[in-house]
Amino acid sequence: AVDQNTRDIGIVVGRKAELLLMRYVAPNANIAAGDLLVTSGVSAIFPKGIRIGTVQRVEKRDYDIFQHVEVSPAVNFSKLDKVFVLY
Repeated sequence: AVDQNTRDIGIVVGRKAELLLMRYVAPNANIAAGDLLVTSGVSAIFPKGIRIGTVQRVEKRDYDIFQHVEVSPAVNFSKLDKVFVLY
């Protein structure tokens, strides 16, 4: 994923809770709450620019080399009735 404002990158993963987690965000990244995350196009699986979600919270922890970033997904996964698979 890439932050549309700062162009900082990370990997977004799902969780059992309603929020997603963006991992491997560099300690000097300037990601902030309210920023929009989209697919980066780095992988061959997802095309560039698909909306992932909005940053809800960013935490810089002294004991971690990466930032902790929580993301609100762009869709409500429990209410999806149609899914289009990109391959």
